[in-house]
Amino acid sequence: SLGEFLLSDAYLVTIQVSWFDWFTENYNWTNPGWHEVKHSVLRKKWGGREERSDLERRAEERGLSEKDLQNLMLWSDWYSMIVAKRVIHTH
Repeated sequence: SLGEFLLSDAYLVTIQVSWFDWFTENYNWTNPGWHEVKHSVLRKKWGGREERSDLERRAEERGLSEKDLQNLMLWSDWYSMIVAKRVIHTH
């Protein structure tokens, strides 16, 4: 399986947000902590996690708009992938 193939320092980015908890618990992978993913052009949402991430809670406390938070998270995830030693893309 993919979890056994990759090292425990893997960082999971996926629209299947329900996978975050499972891969963290079983393989110690880190993730962006999203509870929902939105595609603004298609007006589509993927979800599955009820708990909001620490980042989302802190952004709300500081008055950051939802759009600004989404932009920050997207930039951060792209940066993580750019500086990664290895990126594996699956369907």
